[in-house]
Amino acid sequence: MPDLSGQENRVWPVFSGAAQEIGIAAVFAFPMRIGAATIGVVDLYSTTPRWLDTTEIVVATSMAGRTAVAAVNKAMLGALNSGSTEHERSPSMRREVHQATGMIQAQLDISTTDALARLRAHAFSTGIAINELARQIVDRSLDLSALPD
Repeated sequence: MPDLSGQENRVWPVFSGAAQEIGIAAVFAFPMRIGAATIGVVDLYSTTPRWLDTTEIVVATSMAGRTAVAAVNKAMLGALNSGSTEHERSPSMRREVHQATGMIQAQLDISTTDALARLRAHAFSTGIAINELARQIVDRSLDLSALPD
């Protein structure tokens, strides 16, 4: 979205307000794809309202694809090595997040994409870190199927 202060930002009313409070004026999202699978997004932020030009879009799309490959490789290596450590700022790559996503998918009979979106939304709305929330789901101290939609 090239201008978070515009009328069209009603799609993201909570996000756009919070982003503007910390000085973000524009946001762009590029899917991280490997073949037909989308495994995440790369977000770009600007402190001024602006459009991206064709070159910037091509570069960002390429970087998102490269990031997807690197992220999957890291996840695969982490899965093979139970003692592996991840940087604390990359919780969405944590094994518990993937396990919790699968559990939410089964509990609510929804797609994996929707299950991860529910996990993220619940983490955001409660202010609980996503990795902590995932641990609660995996150890069964929290069941999202028992919560209202």
